[in-house]
Amino acid sequence: MTDYQIENITYSDHIQSDDRSSGANIAKNDKKRRNLDKELELKKKQLRDDYRMILKNVKQNPYLKVAIQEYETFFENERKKNQQKVDALSKLLKLTKDEIDKFDILREIKRLNKTK
Repeated sequence: MTDYQIENITYSDHIQSDDRSSGANIAKNDKKRRNLDKELELKKKQLRDDYRMILKNVKQNPYLKVAIQEYETFFENERKKNQQKVDALSKLLKLTKDEIDKFDILREIKRLNKTK
């Protein structure tokens, strides 16, 4: 492989480290995103499980009522955010002409409704 020197940067080094349009970098970024999505879902599941456990233990420890209120507030805020996203996507769906975009929007709405 031939290296070309341009402003103290070799051409081959530049291609390897800065080419964000290559398929390998797209695949890596996609994999990172999927891993983050999976991690987020696991964290949400853990929150729900913790909430259920606190509900069971609140009779033994009345101070847990404060934690329950915090969880309920969090879940209500998440539900509202989710509903706002669904509403916005529904409005966008009405304005969209492209069938592929409509399909993607419907898929996202379905995913959001599934997480309720």
